[in-house]
Amino acid sequence: MRRRELSEIAKRSEEELRLSRAAAERHALAFERLMASFDRHEQAFERREQALDRQGKAFDRQEKAFERHEKAFERVMASLDRHEAQHGDLKVFIRDMNRRSEKVINDLLRGNREFCKELTAKTDSKAEAIMAELKDLREESQAQRQALLNLIDRLPPPQAA
Repeated sequence: MRRRELSEIAKRSEEELRLSRAAAERHALAFERLMASFDRHEQAFERREQALDRQGKAFDRQEKAFERHEKAFERVMASLDRHEAQHGDLKVFIRDMNRRSEKVINDLLRGNREFCKELTAKTDSKAEAIMAELKDLREESQAQRQALLNLIDRLPPPQAA
């Protein structure tokens, strides 16, 4: 019986050994697959790490650009504030210049009207004198014409001469 027991134990041991070897092979295949998967994951991790480095550098560049843009925006806003302040001053200046211009133009127009009145008065008096002189000349011319016609009437006819 002891042999039989030993024989059964040996069979069971062989069966367990065969099962253990089969399991070991399966485990070895699984381990190889796990190692291949680990290698793939490690490569993916390295790629992600490189991408993260690139993104970090890009973020730093964007951060620097943002700072530059922020400074430029502050300069633009300061410039706009200065221009707005100047705009108010310029409105007052332009309003004052317009008032001064209107005053100068009104003075010039008033002076022009007075000059035109004086000129009209002078030209009217000269025109009246010229008209009177022309009237005298016309009367003298008519008198001379009449005298010439009277002389012509006294002359003998052209056949008698």
